Amino acid sequence: MAWSQVHTIGQLYAVMIGIGITGAMVLYEPAFAVIVSWFTPDPHATALLVVTIVAGFSSTIFMPLTGLLAEHLGWRGALHVLAVIHGLVTVPLHALTIRRPRRQRRQRPPDHAQRRRVVRGAMRDARFWILAGTFIADGAATSTRPSTSSATWSAAATPPFRRQRGRPARRPVGHRQIGLCR
Repeated sequence: MAWSQVHTIGQLYAVMIGIGITGAMVLYEPAFAVIVSWFTPDPHATALLVVTIVAGFSSTIFMPLTGLLAEHLGWRGALHVLAVIHGLVTVPLHALTIRRPRRQRRQRPPDHAQRRRVVRGAMRDARFWILAGTFIADGAATSTRPSTSSATWSAAATPPFRRQRGRPARRPVGHRQIGLCR
């Protein structure tokens, strides 16, 4: 909802940073980590597949819905409706499905000195820094360009969708689309 209240580029950056932090906590990677730690090894593959398919399929539903809402309510109104839909769907699902993990015999966690040795060892290893640099470069690259699925959707589906409504197939991209200009 904060995104719908943006009026300056500084506010947009602040909201996008918040969305990025939130996404880092709830998107694929953390979901996969929870699944791996939650389930026994046998159903891992099935659970990971379900999350991947459901998350991938959501674009098929929400991209046209978002376009329709934005067309009729404006982008700010569309964000409000999408936020309400998100809350109405996810809050009950979490309330119904989240449960305590099975009790497992856990090993005693490593002591502080052992953790420090592991961290120091990793910090001295060139492979750690190569991996860290790769993740940083990947994050920078993916955050500065549109996603492949969005680009594919725009290229493949948007022109016919717009033509059906009597509009030109192409629309200029820029500040006007995010609502900073009127």
